[in-house]
Amino acid sequence: MASHGGGDGEEAAAAAQREAPGDQTWISSLVKRARKVSWWWTRGEHDCWYRQMDNATSYNEWLQAAQKLDEIEGHDRWKLQDESEFYDANLIRQRLEDMRRLEADNDIQGIMFHLRSGMVRGLGGIGNPRLHTHAYVGTKKLIEEYTDQVMKSLQMLHDAPEDQLPLERKLAFFAESRHALGKTGLLLSGGASLGMFHFGVLKALHEHNLLPRVISGSSAGSIVAALVGTRTQEEMDDLFVPGTIDLTFFPPVLFPTRPADRARGPRGVSTALAAPAATALAMVVPAGGARALDGGCR
Repeated sequence: MASHGGGDGEEAAAAAQREAPGDQTWISSLVKRARKVSWWWTRGEHDCWYRQMDNATSYNEWLQAAQKLDEIEGHDRWKLQDESEFYDANLIRQRLEDMRRLEADNDIQGIMFHLRSGMVRGLGGIGNPRLHTHAYVGTKKLIEEYTDQVMKSLQMLHDAPEDQLPLERKLAFFAESRHALGKTGLLLSGGASLGMFHFGVLKALHEHNLLPRVISGSSAGSIVAALVGTRTQEEMDDLFVPGTIDLTFFPPVLFPTRPADRARGPRGVSTALAAPAATALAMVVPAGGARALDGGCR
């Protein structure tokens, strides 16, 4: 009886093994279908946000779409990974920790000494262009936190009372820092009709009070630089009002409509160059003339 019972168990196991391949095939097919549906859903969502970025009429609208694309394409995960071959993450992390410790101790003298020792452009490779073109918006979170902390430390020195940091030493420090860092300039390149994109860049910088005092340009960029350079700060707002400037001498830029062509941007231009087109169009296209943003991208 025991032997017979064992035989039944073996037969049942063998039958289960014979049925298993079919079950596994069915499950595998179901998983593949689910993945395919997920891919099409994500692809449609991606194209929807890409269209919103193309049709944005302000920097904030463009930013919202660009941040969503960073999330969909996985760039947010890349930002959270400190390590990269393009910069010294250990150096930046250590300096960030030191600045935070000095801030917690309210050590004004220590902050000034620490900043002076590292007040150079591109410290540890953080200015590498590859770190700032990987995602649509921003770069490594560690670099952004470091930059924010440097700004915070500079503000602490600026606000330090006379008994902690005499005015003479304060002025000397900021003069040395400006000399070490230099002044930021903006170079507007040529590019025929693509020179129109410069207006979008300038508009966004102006709205956020980030427009540098030094601006130069070549070819189409020199035209835009001249229009900006001949206006006061108060007159800059009028420069970006639709219809203020006749830009018909720029031939129209044709934007791609097929999803497969969008990665190349308008007329084969990379998306890094094409991105400012959103704010450029907001300036040159009359109100109501731009296409409405698509809603419901989710």
